[in-house]
Amino acid sequence: MRIGINGFEAVIPRFGFDKDTGLPNRVGSSEVCYQLLIEIEKLDQKNEYIIFLPVDPTNDMPKERVGWHYEIIPNKKLWTIFGLNNGVLKKADLNVFFSPTHYSPIFTSVPEVISILDVSYKYFPELFKKQDLIKLS
Repeated sequence: MRIGINGFEAVIPRFGFDKDTGLPNRVGSSEVCYQLLIEIEKLDQKNEYIIFLPVDPTNDMPKERVGWHYEIIPNKKLWTIFGLNNGVLKKADLNVFFSPTHYSPIFTSVPEVISILDVSYKYFPELFKKQDLIKLS
């Protein structure tokens, strides 16, 4: 099976990069995405994975190998929604696309799975920036 994964959260942290290590300061969904990638790469040598990223993988990400490949799609506004469009995903000839975030591409014919990690924005919208609420709704 050929599986695509949205790795955006693992390499573009909301809280920047550690000044000493240069690695992302991952919390919340960024840490979940990163840990999922680490564990999937260790556990599954049978399927083929394409990890879609807006930038090169950080040094702590799993190294490329047969069955584990990074596809860099340059970062743009609303990257997951528009950058990972149907053309990009279809070209990769995926059986399924997994997005471990609240977001997924808007128009795609590739079967998708997404993880909803937190719905606090529905119950406490006053705690969120307006631009984040628009993306999450």
